[in-house]
Amino acid sequence: METYTSPSGHRYEIHPRVYTRAAGGILEGCDLYDIEETTYDIFLSDRLVTFSNAEDGVLEAIDRFENPGPDLGSRFD
Repeated sequence: METYTSPSGHRYEIHPRVYTRAAGGILEGCDLYDIEETTYDIFLSDRLVTFSNAEDGVLEAIDRFENPGPDLGSRFD
């Protein structure tokens, strides 16, 4: 587990999670095989707030969580 403190002062915990999934098969023209992938769960105050599919995307995911931008609206707008 790693921690990251954002410019706004919030402290996030980053938990890598490794899992195995099936790949290959008829679409790739080969037998199925297992592949390991890692995702990064991002917690704030012990609550899962966002995630990243790549380690180099963790900071971008945190920035997007803190600053969602004008394109994120509510269905009740």
